[in-house]
Amino acid sequence: PGKNCRSPHHAEHKHGDANHSFSVFDEGRRWKNFATGEGGDVIDFVANTPGAIAAFERSLPLAANARDRCAAWIGIATGYRVTSTLPPAFEALEHAQALAECNAFDRERAHIHYLRGNLHFVAGKGEACRAEHEQALQFAQRAGDTECEAQAYSGLGDAYYAQGRMRSAHDAFTLCVAICDREGLTRFAIMNSVMIEIIESWMGDSAAALTRLARVGADAGNFRHRLAETMIAE
Repeated sequence: PGKNCRSPHHAEHKHGDANHSFSVFDEGRRWKNFATGEGGDVIDFVANTPGAIAAFERSLPLAANARDRCAAWIGIATGYRVTSTLPPAFEALEHAQALAECNAFDRERAHIHYLRGNLHFVAGKGEACRAEHEQALQFAQRAGDTECEAQAYSGLGDAYYAQGRMRSAHDAFTLCVAICDREGLTRFAIMNSVMIEIIESWMGDSAAALTRLARVGADAGNFRHRLAETMIAE
């Protein structure tokens, strides 16, 4: 069920958010601001709201419980990850992990390790990246959360690819896409499908890989996945 609280946006606080117009639902995956009509997942929040990090910080004292506080720290880390500001992202994840470990929040622990793995990837620390995504996979499977499992396989694919382990990367991306296809996670599958075809082209199946890549490109266009479109064009 959804949980409502006052909107963390400063402008709405000045007008008084007596109706608790900000709702987090789908186990913390999605949000809806009924005062503005905006909504989406954490990435949408970061992409569409310049003050998203500050908004998550202001939401911390409004959190009703440990899970909501953990979700807020994860949101802060996600924002800093998007801006590639690594030290505060790592710090936010430490706060989130302390809450997740004390309360045995396995799904949140999967997400925390996934984000930390991504930060290590940006920092060029391949072994640390792989180790974090392996832990993310373990917690995702323990929690029975298929979306987190797909994310962990995607992160492992990135780690293996960065280490030049192309077959292992291909296997990880393939497992990720299989979960996405089964669970309807089409947008998340796109970038991983691109990586599969890039690897298959490198492994010698270039003509067929380029044909399949064109089909992935159509999905990327439909979902406005700019990074995938750029990689396909190159």
